[in-house]
Amino acid sequence: GVQGMSLRVLLIDDSLADQRALRRALEKDTGTKWDVELASSAEEALERMNRTPLPDALVLDFHLPGIDGIGLLQKLREHCGPEMPAVVLFTGSGNERVAVDAMRAGAHDYLIKDGFSPERLRHSLSNAVESMRLARELEERRRQTERAEQAARAALAIRPDVTRRRPKGVVVSCCMCCHGTKPLRPSEDAVDSCQPEGLSRWC
Repeated sequence: GVQGMSLRVLLIDDSLADQRALRRALEKDTGTKWDVELASSAEEALERMNRTPLPDALVLDFHLPGIDGIGLLQKLREHCGPEMPAVVLFTGSGNERVAVDAMRAGAHDYLIKDGFSPERLRHSLSNAVESMRLARELEERRRQTERAEQAARAALAIRPDVTRRRPKGVVVSCCMCCHGTKPLRPSEDAVDSCQPEGLSRWC
């Protein structure tokens, strides 16, 4: 889990009161240290996501000036790609359709301000970060497996022919008991010693 870790979280909310409440809730977390950053608009959030290191998580208000939280979430996903942080949507109005749309857009959880509690926020964020971490580990393992399979296929494709052509007129003994592995010139003895009756002793 994320217990004992130090994590960055970006709070995207145009309400100063909500920003303060969210910050206080995270600062009181005794299990995880949250480094809290603030953004009051979609533009500020997008600008922040141009800088590294990226946050580990976002708390995103649904009602923002000029754009709703789901629209911003979609823009952030396009912008960040596989480096997209974990996301918890935060809204003042409970609506099942909004919750479904948020999950489809990539949010890990959905919190209603009226039912908000510090413990619920911390639990939601911790689960979202852990879920994202596990998903990235699985994706990295899948890529490693894919690379290994590609390397194996490439090695097989360039594998030299095991039946190498030998110099004309040279016979290599077919069994250790006859002549060892030493190349021999064709001779009646060499041919006679490898007749079918000795087949069971061939290498």
